[in-house]
Amino acid sequence: MKPFFLALTLFIVFASAAQSALDSVFSNDICICLHQNKISSSADYQNCYLRATNQNYKQIDKEIKLHKDTLRASSHNFANQMYDRISVSMVYTCPAYYKLIDTWRYAEMYGVNKDSIKNEISKMNNNSVYGHDEVFFTSRGMMYFKISDLDNALKDFDKALLLNSGSLQSLIFKAWAMELKQNYDKAYTIYSQLAALTGKNEFNVLAAIAKLKEIK
Repeated sequence: MKPFFLALTLFIVFASAAQSALDSVFSNDICICLHQNKISSSADYQNCYLRATNQNYKQIDKEIKLHKDTLRASSHNFANQMYDRISVSMVYTCPAYYKLIDTWRYAEMYGVNKDSIKNEISKMNNNSVYGHDEVFFTSRGMMYFKISDLDNALKDFDKALLLNSGSLQSLIFKAWAMELKQNYDKAYTIYSQLAALTGKNEFNVLAAIAKLKEIK
């Protein structure tokens, strides 16, 4: 059995090295595209991704066939796994990608009517109809967040999390508020927690952004 395990170990090492090389080349091609073009939307980014796919089609096809024969992974799974890996690693290696992903989050904050939100907060505070439950604190916390009152927002998110430690919206906005207050280590911890809770890779991306800001 030893020769079999040795062969399997060597295969994993070589396959991982080939995969890493493909990730590096693929990421570099996307990064070049982002630098050379005015990227302003997710559609533009997808075009860069498709261009990189076409440029590296032969190597991608080779890797898919290799993994399909040995690990029984479908091409769809292979593509998703590679996307998940490079979407995190490119935060550290491609400034244009980092800037793009970091700024996209703020698009919905532009043009917010802060006076209207303040009035809504006042109504919530003065209306006994609202029950002070998880939904109340999360909703009010998000309103505080939108008007950049991060301290009150964090207080409400903490109250919501005391009532339900798994409140995803409170965790998401608490992490974001911590990031804006430059408490990057805490933001990184919460984003990583969200990635583990939800299985969604976008939280790994946000964790990487927080980590990079901490390093800078």
